Amino acid sequence: MNRELLLREVLKFTRRWDDHWVIKFQGMKREQNKAPEIFNNLINLYTEPSREHHNFEHINECLEEFDKLRMLYLIKHTLVMKMALIHHDAIYVPGRKDNEERSNELMRDNLKALGFTGWAMDKASDLVLITNSLAVPKIGDEFYLIYEKIWKLSHGKIHSLR
Repeated sequence: MNRELLLREVLKFTRRWDDHWVIKFQGMKREQNKAPEIFNNLINLYTEPSREHHNFEHINECLEEFDKLRMLYLIKHTLVMKMALIHHDAIYVPGRKDNEERSNELMRDNLKALGFTGWAMDKASDLVLITNSLAVPKIGDEFYLIYEKIWKLSHGKIHSLR
């Protein structure tokens, strides 16, 4: 990804973070707001030079598809789903087979630091881990079905989670 495009995608993500996430996280009444530290870590991860597809352009596409679908469906717990979308490729080392698991661990640590409940962390984990082709989806789960639709749209309908 060229430098100009990278900067544009980082700025787009920054606006989304500032507009939505920081406000909600500050409302969780933590002694220390971890959102800026988490944000900076995500910026560093998604701008690593080895990333061609698993980068901010991809994450922004996922979030844009989510916003479109959110208008069509009454989606509950949108923050949980957005956190899963943001983190699903946070850890990406080409050739490694545990990228999803490592991304999930990072996400759980981040969600815990931000004050999310155990239920929310578990639900977000289910979503991150279904991006692993070996995972067995929970058939009929509203979260899974919408997440799969976002996944397919953001990948040009070429890939499937199954």
